Formats: sequence, structure tokens, C-alpha cells
Amino acid sequence: MAGEGAGAALRAAARRVDDVAAQVRAAARAATSARGARWESVAAEEFRTRLAEEAARLRAVADVVDDAGRALLRHAGAVEGATW
Repeated sequence: MAGEGAGAALRAAARRVDDVAAQVRAAARAATSARGARWESVAAEEFRTRLAEEAARLRAVADVVDDAGRALLRHAGAVEGATW
């Protein structure tokens, strides 16, 4: 089928997108773990608040990247199933 090569390329792109999502989640985990730093002050509390906000944004970005990967896989399936 003509779409097999294109489908394989789309699936490879989806795997790369999955890798990006994993990297973004790792950054979110790093931001979350940094909140545990032994540091006490008003600035430290503001730092922890901002880290929590940043971690939440990173998790949201990872979810969007996951959506993109799933869309690529759906498109790969459609391309592979198309008759040319």
C-alpha cells in the first residue's frame, strides 16, 4: 500500500513527540523536587510557589504534547488505511 511508508514516518514522528513529552514531564518532576530545598525565608516561600506553578504548566504542556503524539498516530492509521 502506498501509505505504508508515510504511515511509518508518522509513527516515527509520534515516537519523537512521545520522547519530548517525557522530557517535559522530567522537567516538571525536577521543578517539583526542587521545592524540597532546605531554605527558609519569605523569598524561599515565593520560590516554592513559583516552582509549583511552573511544574503545573510543564505538566499541562506535556499533556498537549501527548495529544499531538496521539493525533500523529491516528493520522498514521488513516494514511495506512487509505486506498490510493
